[in-house]
Amino acid sequence: MDKHEKNKRLFKILGFVFLGVGLILSIIGIASFFESFFYSDWPEFFWCCFIGFPMMGVGGMLLSIGFHREIARYMAKEHAPVINEAAKDISPAVKTVASAVKDGLSNENKRVCSCGAENDSDSVFCKSCGKRLVSTCSACGAVVPSDAEYCPKCGSKI
Repeated sequence: MDKHEKNKRLFKILGFVFLGVGLILSIIGIASFFESFFYSDWPEFFWCCFIGFPMMGVGGMLLSIGFHREIARYMAKEHAPVINEAAKDISPAVKTVASAVKDGLSNENKRVCSCGAENDSDSVFCKSCGKRLVSTCSACGAVVPSDAEYCPKCGSKI
């Protein structure tokens, strides 16, 4: 058995010992506390609670270290189906959002005619009504949208 397994076994044994002793001391302290109500006397062994409760905490911590691998395996088997189920439920919504973003980005590169038809970005005439989509600036010769009043390159009136 390697050193790691020996340490884990030690943590498990010490964890159970601390937990058991802490539980016994806590029960003694609590019993002494409630017993003092009946006899109107100061609880004689109440101090055991101040030792017992921290010992139970240390025991629990040692046990969680000793059983860490087993706990992790259990958690993985419990969470994986839940995550897969959530992914199946969310997948259609993600696809809808992704397609909406894709459509939104692709519409930026299209030219929309006054008739409402979408045309490719390099189209000169509308595919639906045949209206001219671009014109040229008389001052600088730049290609500008047909509905523009001023040239975006030189600022001249079209």
